[in-house]
Amino acid sequence: MDKIALVGLGAMGIGMARNMLKNGLAVTGIDISAERRALFVEDGGNVAESLQDLAGTLDAVFVMVNEAEHMEAALFTNGAASRMRRGSVVVSTSTLPPSYIASCAARLGELGIGMVDSPVSGGEKGAAGGTLTLMLSGRKSDIEKVRPALDAVSKKVFDVGEDPGMGSKMKVLHQHLASTHIALTVEALGMCRKSGVDPKLFYEIVTHSAGNSFLFEYFGKFLVDNDFFPYSSINTSEKDLRLVVELARELDYPAEIATKAYEQFLHAKEKGLGKESSIATIQLFPVDWTH
Repeated sequence: MDKIALVGLGAMGIGMARNMLKNGLAVTGIDISAERRALFVEDGGNVAESLQDLAGTLDAVFVMVNEAEHMEAALFTNGAASRMRRGSVVVSTSTLPPSYIASCAARLGELGIGMVDSPVSGGEKGAAGGTLTLMLSGRKSDIEKVRPALDAVSKKVFDVGEDPGMGSKMKVLHQHLASTHIALTVEALGMCRKSGVDPKLFYEIVTHSAGNSFLFEYFGKFLVDNDFFPYSSINTSEKDLRLVVELARELDYPAEIATKAYEQFLHAKEKGLGKESSIATIQLFPVDWTH
């Protein structure tokens, strides 16, 4: 594997690209934003605005984007995939609908291109530190072709099957827990304030008791400290739970708790809070969090 492109130099993608670069891999960062491209140039990386012109020179393309439509635009809309070499590999690291990933794999397969479905967990911190957890599905021969790049960005790799789409199912189910935990954390701490209980004291008690979880500890600390920097945004939580709800519908499976949490994030997004921190849903509750 001599030449790699990474599409999407957002908070996650740029950390991944940097770690590939640090590990001696020839990686080109691709993003429509000149500002994001400039950040990678500062690291010594090569950049491009689109995949189209580079496609025929690449051995692998990693994609880290927010929505299926962004992946569709990067790979198919302008014909980039049709220019890629037979035997090259596309790696999807995004959280996207499993059915869409399976469809991409089929279309790429018709072009002689392999696909590895490898959504990640660990957030911006894990991307920056090269300690992401990968939920990996795809043909072993395709996985081995991109193994050096996978190793550069991850600390833990789980092989969940050979069919692209299985990794994405695993990630969507993971987000069922992750995003509902965030919603519950905000709801509980807001209820503390409403009832006259000190949220900081409640946080201290819970983090030493059975009700604790990693996500309560992580996001609860931001809320009690009034730290609303968007380490994870409402847009992201809404998207992730939308995928959970869509998968539940496909399976004819009741997911009532996830659906209620999704509606909460959707409401916040519709109120214009989409780019704010996932804990900014506290603004939807009848409490004064400013004092």
